[in-house]
Amino acid sequence: MIRLALTFLTTFLLLSLCIDGKTKTNDESFSFIETSSDSSSLRYVRTFKCISKKGDDLESLYRAIKLQAIGIGANCFRYNNFMRDSMGTMALTLDTYYGDDTFTNINLNNHERNTVYIISDGNFNSRTYTFKTDKEKRIIKSGTYYKHTINKGEKVKIKKGGFFGASATISWDENNTCEFFSLSGFGLADMPLLVNPMPRVGVSFTTGRLKPVERSFGLLLTMILKQS
Repeated sequence: MIRLALTFLTTFLLLSLCIDGKTKTNDESFSFIETSSDSSSLRYVRTFKCISKKGDDLESLYRAIKLQAIGIGANCFRYNNFMRDSMGTMALTLDTYYGDDTFTNINLNNHERNTVYIISDGNFNSRTYTFKTDKEKRIIKSGTYYKHTINKGEKVKIKKGGFFGASATISWDENNTCEFFSLSGFGLADMPLLVNPMPRVGVSFTTGRLKPVERSFGLLLTMILKQS
């Protein structure tokens, strides 16, 4: 009953993200745990398994787990398992934990730097997506992603569509943590809560169907989708 629970849990989440007068960003509220991060200080909360119903995609499963996990005190997670059967039914399993601010900051610093991921979707069907990186045309399939590393002193322009399409330009910066963009509208940015109010360093946008993806969700997708 994923959808029935979302309204209440979203309200709870909105209230819980303001702690001691400080508003948590979305990435801080539920962080992907890097394998390189020392997890000895983490407190295990619960393992969640969410099984899809008709119309659900990976975003639906992740969102349902995230809202419930935060509701019982978790603020970070590890990928456990993902399964998809021949009928298209999906099951996502995440192990959730609570980590203090020290762990959160160290874990953030362990994320990749100056790397851009372009996500297709989480539907695993026959659809393809076309986009350009620095005017070079690329095509990726549903259920895959494209990875681009920005070298020091360089920048990359990602464009989808024609003159009135969408584009994002990302410049190299020593503090730039990995960025994720969706070609399909897939990625949690529909909920106002899930939009980081502060622009990230070295990133500029035009409007259109090139959607920023929450970093923690993007990092999870790299564990599930195939690299194009």
